[in-house]
Amino acid sequence: MTQLDLFPTAAHLTRIDPEEDAFRYYSLAVMPDLFGGAALVRPWGRIGVSATARIELHPSEGTAVDALQAWKMRKTRRGYREG
Repeated sequence: MTQLDLFPTAAHLTRIDPEEDAFRYYSLAVMPDLFGGAALVRPWGRIGVSATARIELHPSEGTAVDALQAWKMRKTRRGYREG
């Protein structure tokens, strides 16, 4: 069993606030890379519009999952919710 089997490897967050005209999403996904490590893929943007994305390379699945959790906590503090 790998670490990816024990911890969530994906999350989809949204922030919807019509008063602030905020209709945003943020996705996170851990994927294996071609070099034996893992990548954290982070697309985000306004709901219904093309995404901006970043790919973070990590030396292991564990560090990528840790980074996913850190981003998830950061976005939750800014008003994003899972869903």
